[in-house]
Amino acid sequence: MATRHNFMSDFQGKSWQKDKTKPNRFGEHSWNAAIAAGRNPNVVTTALQQQSKIGMQIGPNLQKIMAKHKGLTGPNLTKGHANNPLSMYQGPEGGMGINSYNRAKADGWSSQDIYDEIKTGRSGMELGPKALDEYLVDYKALSAQNQPAPAPAVTPLPDLTLTNTKIPSTPGTQTGQANVGAGYNALGIRSAGSTANTGGTSKTFGRNKRKWQDIQSQVSQGTLKNMTW
Repeated sequence: MATRHNFMSDFQGKSWQKDKTKPNRFGEHSWNAAIAAGRNPNVVTTALQQQSKIGMQIGPNLQKIMAKHKGLTGPNLTKGHANNPLSMYQGPEGGMGINSYNRAKADGWSSQDIYDEIKTGRSGMELGPKALDEYLVDYKALSAQNQPAPAPAVTPLPDLTLTNTKIPSTPGTQTGQANVGAGYNALGIRSAGSTANTGGTSKTFGRNKRKWQDIQSQVSQGTLKNMTW
């Protein structure tokens, strides 16, 4: 048997070919044996294409079968299929081992994109144990970088609510010493019939009550003279 290039080497040659004289080729029997062993059709297709790149022959009927699945594309089979882009990194055992994982990262794939693509199941591959461990390391490092910065400490603002604040009294109000009470109008002049004796004095409006009464008396008698306020 030829040197083992990938897992499909186990299904080549005399054991699987109708033409037992050509051990360097793969036919339908090789395909059927690999599928019966639990291999994914896309993985088998890619592995056979890898075999063809080193000179192994693919039977015409097997080529028709492979054309229905998603393996390698492009010149010299160097590109991944549009619906199986990771096929170009498939390892010799038909999976995504640590070497395949690092190659994909070197080509610009992020760790998360690799993981998410494998999880879609389109390739039929699985992450190998070492590749999965490396992904978890990358994931933890990325999560640590994306942690939001701690919120800055906030100094509480002082309580500006007026509590127990005494509003100063003003003259001429109900809270002032000389108030404008019942029996007085807004000018501090006592209304007719009122007996109240507060309000309208010089304490409130700056006038001398006694002088004002003298002026009224002299006006009524026609004897008003010059007076000093």
